[in-house]
Amino acid sequence: MRIEIDKRHYIGLAVFLTVSFVPAYLLDYTIAIKLLTSMQEPTTTLPRNKLLLTIVLLFRMWLPATGVIAALWVEGYRNMEKIKEILRINIPSLKWTILSAVAPLASYVMSLPIAKALGVSIGPCGYFKEVSNTTLLITTVIILILLGLIAGVTMNALVALGEELGWRGYLFTILDKKVNDLGKVIIIGLIWSVWHAPLIYAGYNYNVSMLGDCGSYSQGWPAIVVFTLYTIAFTSILLPLRRHSNSIITPAIAHGTVNGIGGVFAALTIGNRLVAPPAGISVVVSMLIVGFLIKWWVSRGSSR
Repeated sequence: MRIEIDKRHYIGLAVFLTVSFVPAYLLDYTIAIKLLTSMQEPTTTLPRNKLLLTIVLLFRMWLPATGVIAALWVEGYRNMEKIKEILRINIPSLKWTILSAVAPLASYVMSLPIAKALGVSIGPCGYFKEVSNTTLLITTVIILILLGLIAGVTMNALVALGEELGWRGYLFTILDKKVNDLGKVIIIGLIWSVWHAPLIYAGYNYNVSMLGDCGSYSQGWPAIVVFTLYTIAFTSILLPLRRHSNSIITPAIAHGTVNGIGGVFAALTIGNRLVAPPAGISVVVSMLIVGFLIKWWVSRGSSR
């Protein structure tokens, strides 16, 4: 597969990747990984360290957007309306807004039977472990999912927009019409994974100590391999949302929704975190299925 990129984008792409990656890796190796490592053992500083890690990660998520601004600047774009047009910064229709929140929820619900088939036990753990009453547990799960969905389309979407402006905004614009859909999914998914690599190598997303006793902890290269499959699978959902809604807001909503509800489903599964939610193989499979269904639904509508 040969990728032909307009020459005027070469410098912009280099600037985007530099601004997105270098500060992120510096934050990881100087602050974030130390905070993440400190959470392996319960200490009196655990709540403070969790808060500090959250603040660092929130700042980190807007580095790709900063890279986009820098890239477009060196490419000569100064008009804000033109920049909004390039990145598709506009409000999506209600249909696409709803689908952007429902797609991640469907993926996680579908991941539970897949995880069970792969040897993961379905049951409460982590912050659900102390809820012994079944009715109370179900009610709590439903409430947390609803709150996660609300957060996904509001504040979480705003935070996730920082990443989406880079991955499904600027990168998508450069690669679109130069690479086929599968190629874009793989390339953007790979870059997205590499951007997270230091944190994932240290156990982020696969760290049971952040939940409680929910199974076996994973880190290192196995975690990076599975996370790469996850980012590619998730991109198979995010790119159709971005393209057919004609808005960068839809992938931001989907991304924000995953961040809002992923922990709920993680605390409902006990087993190998490389298999279980929030980012294990079971979710990879379910997201690929949902991504395929979205493409099928769109193609079915366009053929009428």
